[in-house]
Amino acid sequence: MDLELVERAIADFTPDGPDAPGLAVGVYSGGRAVHTAARGVATVESDAPIDARTRFDIASASKQFTAACVLMLAHEGRLSLDDDIRKHVPELALESEVTIGQCLNHTGGLPEWYALQAITGVPLQALTEERLMKIISRIRRTTFEPGTAFSYSNTGYVLAAVVVRRVTGKSLAEFAAERVFGPLGMDDTVYRDDASVPLPRMAFGYAAGPVRADTEEGAVGDGGLVTSVSQLAPWFGFLADGRVLGTRLRDALLERPSTCTSAWTVPLVREAVERENATGRWAADQGLVMATVPEIVRPLLAGTVPQHAGPRRRERPGVGLLDS
Repeated sequence: MDLELVERAIADFTPDGPDAPGLAVGVYSGGRAVHTAARGVATVESDAPIDARTRFDIASASKQFTAACVLMLAHEGRLSLDDDIRKHVPELALESEVTIGQCLNHTGGLPEWYALQAITGVPLQALTEERLMKIISRIRRTTFEPGTAFSYSNTGYVLAAVVVRRVTGKSLAEFAAERVFGPLGMDDTVYRDDASVPLPRMAFGYAAGPVRADTEEGAVGDGGLVTSVSQLAPWFGFLADGRVLGTRLRDALLERPSTCTSAWTVPLVREAVERENATGRWAADQGLVMATVPEIVRPLLAGTVPQHAGPRRRERPGVGLLDS
């Protein structure tokens, strides 16, 4: 493995130097971090340098952890992936059945809540699950017959988080801490469901300028997980061989449904890898920077570097998986 290639990739992503918004990179093998590197600052205001323990909001890469929590409950018989989502969230005004499984694999045809939020005028700032559900609960029609097509859905994963709360009596943050992060030893990884609570060693995203661009969202499930490159090795070890959490859960996460273009676990990563393989260029989507670099094995790159891609049109700390 050419670790100098990692350093060159970091330099490419941080052309403004060490005092500008930056990133952290981890290279993982066998469930451990074999190399970490960092460049730039976590917050421009304080000049706090990024290191391996700097925590980032990993945006839509959070979905794999949300799916794991739901699948755990399904394996325990506390819910079924074939359950109509309205069974657990009866306030939904949906006129057709959308299953929990369809929410997870992006085949439910649920309208994107970001578009609905823009229409309602409810600001993203300090958006909580309760406030967001007042918008989502009014959705009546799907954009296609559920189960017949694939359309990437943040709405489905917000509802997945709500289902975890309804079934367990615990928030997604509490359940994940107890059943996923604790067993894996990822004690510094949390769902940021209360943006008013300060988090030590937290990095923030920036738009061009740089201009601070943290939205202070409190609704999680589709995003909102905060972690660091030093924390993720156990998760990659689990995805590799099912260690700690079990092969049944791992295999379920990596399953590719027939109507889905990617597995539940890391849909954006697979899309990015497929696009890079086809175009030979870096790919960006939904506020996540995702890329493949030859000769580098499964690193994770997370940063505060401004990103300009995807329908959200807002900047969050970028995160990406680099694969060989």
